[in-house]
Amino acid sequence: VVKLRKGEVHESDADASELDHLEGRYVGALERQVPLDRASPFWGSWIGGPAIADHKVEEPLPHSLRTSVASEWIEWDVVKLRKLMEDQPGIQAAIMSLLYKELRNACQRDSVEKELEAYKSVLTAILADGFVDERERVFLSGYRERCNVGELEHTEALRDLGWSRQDWHRGVKDAALARSLEGRPGHG
Repeated sequence: VVKLRKGEVHESDADASELDHLEGRYVGALERQVPLDRASPFWGSWIGGPAIADHKVEEPLPHSLRTSVASEWIEWDVVKLRKLMEDQPGIQAAIMSLLYKELRNACQRDSVEKELEAYKSVLTAILADGFVDERERVFLSGYRERCNVGELEHTEALRDLGWSRQDWHRGVKDAALARSLEGRPGHG
């Protein structure tokens, strides 16, 4: 069992020779920012953590662990750590508390990501016809607030869909089209 303190570790198929088949990644507990990378799931800083609680797990991970940056970690033999935890209830409480905290944080992170994905789906639907009217902006503003989506995430979502903030406020993606529609009912 490994507690990653600093750096980033990628987990891949044991047979994979490159990092192109990532199963997931771990980021050190002391790192201030977790790099976003939706291509590989983020699994926290405990590598093999479930083996602490599940006595059936004694095999090493079925995947290879690799790092491309300077990393720092603490490593324990899982059987010895379990024995220490059984003999020392205070150590058991501390380790289980750390595992619980990380699990809770992972659940919160998953919830935030799901809300952002739902928001992006609604935004995609609104932008599908190439126009945004005031009702749609007001609706999305309320939805954005309920999903806790910030201005930066909103701007990035627009950019991912080929829109700019100016397009969004103008109500149309194409500036030339916006000029031709000026003064018509329902448009700028």
